[in-house]
Amino acid sequence: MQDKTTILLTGGTGFVGSRFIEKFKDDYEIVCITRGGSSGGAQSFKGYFGSFEDLRQLDNIKMDAVVHLAAVTGGCLERDGIIVNCEGTRCLMRYAAEHGCRRFVLASSIAIVGSENKDFVPTQLPMTEDEPCVDKHGYGFSKHLMEEVSHYHSRQFPENIIFNLRLGGLKPSGADITPREPGPPSNWWFTTLGQLSVHDAIDAIRLSLDSGLGPGVHTYWIAPPKAPTLTPVHELVEQAFGPDAVDLSHYKQPGHELDPIYSIEKARRELGWEPKDLPDWMEE
Repeated sequence: MQDKTTILLTGGTGFVGSRFIEKFKDDYEIVCITRGGSSGGAQSFKGYFGSFEDLRQLDNIKMDAVVHLAAVTGGCLERDGIIVNCEGTRCLMRYAAEHGCRRFVLASSIAIVGSENKDFVPTQLPMTEDEPCVDKHGYGFSKHLMEEVSHYHSRQFPENIIFNLRLGGLKPSGADITPREPGPPSNWWFTTLGQLSVHDAIDAIRLSLDSGLGPGVHTYWIAPPKAPTLTPVHELVEQAFGPDAVDLSHYKQPGHELDPIYSIEKARRELGWEPKDLPDWMEE
């Protein structure tokens, strides 16, 4: 009988991590490091993922993959974001790589571009993964630095396979997503157009763990397949930011009025990921 894949999971007590454990505890051998010291259904060690001293508790565990979900989230202090999301991730990846781990799945965020700011307008719509980070509040910048760490890591360990999953605003499975209505811009305006079920995010993690993609860094928007609104996107954006803020010609084409803000075509093509846990009004 083939041994189970052993996963080091951070954030095992969190919103995504606890659900990941519950769904896949029989499919993977899941080991957690958490400051609380306990994650239901998984072997747990008490400690901080960004501390080499704490990570040494795992020296005798052969890790096949790391799923890194722990982070400080939106609205954090700049210092906290950089220390935890950037430096903490660097420590975790280096420790795991030096102990033979070759696959990493990192939870990034759609807020990486700077959409915490109400004045944020993307350079293009739909947004591709090449959209630059213009964040000025700290959180998006810390996630940008985390992704830069993953590229730095890849240069040091070119045989490693790394996934940056830019997760949308996650909702409990089966929870309704409130359609975005026209109105003035607010903080997180574009982020609210990336609402997604946690079930679909967990599926993206699973596909990353099982993917046959080769070494290097693979980055994807993990966001809804349609804009979560009943208003044509070009009208929604024009009312908030004016008619000349960004090229909206894509959404003015017949049949594309409600296309997504964050293009998931790359995730579809390379991971085979397709959001499925959608409210009735968002389905085709």
